[in-house]
Amino acid sequence: MCGIAGWLGERLQGEGYAMQMVQALHHRGPDASGIRSWPEATLVHTRLSIIDLSPTGAQPMANEDGTIWTVFNGEIYNHRELRHDLELRGHLFRGKSDTEVLPHLYEEHGAEFVSRLRGMFALAIYDTRARRLILARDRFGIKPLFYSPGRERLAFASEINALLELPGIDNRPDKQAIYDFAALFYIPAPETFYKGIRALQPGELIEARLDADEVSWKTWTYHRWSITPDPGMTLTEATDRAETLLTTAVRRQMESDVPIGSLLSGGIDSSLVSVAAQEVLHGGLQTFNVRFAEKEYDETWAAVAVARHIGSDHETLEMNGVRGNWDNVTDLLLHAGQLFSDTSLFAANGRALWGWRR
Repeated sequence: MCGIAGWLGERLQGEGYAMQMVQALHHRGPDASGIRSWPEATLVHTRLSIIDLSPTGAQPMANEDGTIWTVFNGEIYNHRELRHDLELRGHLFRGKSDTEVLPHLYEEHGAEFVSRLRGMFALAIYDTRARRLILARDRFGIKPLFYSPGRERLAFASEINALLELPGIDNRPDKQAIYDFAALFYIPAPETFYKGIRALQPGELIEARLDADEVSWKTWTYHRWSITPDPGMTLTEATDRAETLLTTAVRRQMESDVPIGSLLSGGIDSSLVSVAAQEVLHGGLQTFNVRFAEKEYDETWAAVAVARHIGSDHETLEMNGVRGNWDNVTDLLLHAGQLFSDTSLFAANGRALWGWRR
């Protein structure tokens, strides 16, 4: 998890606002941070290192001649194939980060480059020659990206709180978003709690340009899901196909320069993913589950049963035994930036605190 932010348009004096955005996103990327500014634009990044831990993975990152810049949060699972094709076309790379393919891919394909990516991501590309900003979010909306549009400036960030560090953001509550939350227990994109802030939707892209002192922008969908039934497929064929697709997807997502583990609740989703990961690793997978003190919420028995079945190295984390886990509940909710109802956040935070201390 990294943090990205920035803006195109109205010049904000000095790097003070950019530094405030860095501080607001520090918890997303504590390993490093970077700022790149031009008179008309700024890019901000906070880094959590996963692939290419060296300085060549630092962001903001540019192409060879420094005309195309990017900030990126996520992982590109097909970056090796993309890199190979780009190298054949004469592009030069300094490191092995998946981020580095982005400015080069944009050079080749323009905004259409996003449709070639396989992964989870929120990204920004800034073309200094065209004064053009591209924002994009992955097809499933796994990585968050928010923006605040205006004629003088279009700003963006991984989290709402980072946008609120900038002057001129309309932070009045959006009543429709509040009504929707009361009915649905979530706020559907593109709405947010604030009138002046929108959420980029899954599979969506924004293209913004600066002409003179005015920002123009358009939003379009680069990916739409479609399902084509195959009535002739047998149950056995469907089962084999699903297993192949799942294993392939898990294998692609396990590239990392840091240790990998699996959060195993014992439910269908996490169990299937853990089975596939153990197969990809040929054994040696570490699995974890969180145990609550309340018996009605404790599913440890299911997680342990799956772990024994696949032979993973399993560990159970006592939720109430994590020092400080309940001390920052308010901070966790504030990081969301708006109304939030997913209580799994607390278990995920406890697991993260425990892993960080190890």
